[in-house]
Amino acid sequence: MFNKTVLVVERDHAEAKKILDFFEKYEFRNKIEIVYSKTEALDYIFSTGSYKDRQDHEVPGLILLDLLTNMTQDLKILDPLQGYLRTQTIPYIILTSSEDQEKEINNFSLGAVGYIRKPLDFTNFIEVIQCLGMKWKEQNPTETVNG
Repeated sequence: MFNKTVLVVERDHAEAKKILDFFEKYEFRNKIEIVYSKTEALDYIFSTGSYKDRQDHEVPGLILLDLLTNMTQDLKILDPLQGYLRTQTIPYIILTSSEDQEKEINNFSLGAVGYIRKPLDFTNFIEVIQCLGMKWKEQNPTETVNG
């Protein structure tokens, strides 16, 4: 995977720990940043609020976005990203634990690279990341994707 931060937006601390354990188990080298709310995610992305002094002002290379029950409300986090050139191309993957949400995701074009059902499954995750890698190479032919 490309050498950028993966921003995980996950409200549940126990689920966030599972995601961190997943990345550690499969030896992903990317920096993983966990945030627990939409507000915190936007602060991280735009280096505001509690993240205003972070030294690395790079935008994340990928957002893993957990959805709860209100998909429309949860996806509003992405609205501010569309107004800026440096953030409008950040890919995101939807994390869901609900079969009903999977159906809703499939019925609507949400702009996500893909979705992954929790708990994270390595094979499914790799398939989505490979799809992201192909799209990344198409959009950035001079950059490389690390595995």
